[in-house]
Amino acid sequence: MHLSFHLMAGVACLSLLIWIVLTFFRGGFWQLRALDGDARISEQMQKWPRVVAVVPARNEADTIARCVGSLVDQDYPGDFQIIVVDDHSDDGTAALARDGLPSGGKEERVMVLRAAELHPGWTGKLWALQEGTTHSASFSPDYFWFTDADIVHAPDTLRRLVARAENQHLDLV
Repeated sequence: MHLSFHLMAGVACLSLLIWIVLTFFRGGFWQLRALDGDARISEQMQKWPRVVAVVPARNEADTIARCVGSLVDQDYPGDFQIIVVDDHSDDGTAALARDGLPSGGKEERVMVLRAAELHPGWTGKLWALQEGTTHSASFSPDYFWFTDADIVHAPDTLRRLVARAENQHLDLV
């Protein structure tokens, strides 16, 4: 018992030390200060590339409406489409993705499609991403935005990602 108390106390002290170092000596890494300049860069851009967001979704009924809503509400000034790929959900994910759309003209940006049967050698999420990119060919996107169905994005996320990619000539952001 005495040894386990010292071991637990040691682990607690080590954990506290790690958090102190991360908090005070790593420059507030969680605040992403390095990205603060993206907002200024985006205001200088004249031409915005075409973007397709591909959202693979399997049994995401609890989160899909908020995710799609946050994508629809992006303040991106360029052409932007959203493809939700239902990866054979059995909880109504596809219907909730459609039903959760706001009205007012932006809902035509969203397409919900059902993934084809999984091909041998593929995993579900990667197959769903492939289905989405294949289906977006007629839109001829300059960029793909791959995001999970349980993420709610800030309204300026896409604008900042594209501004960074364009300004720094990046293929992946």
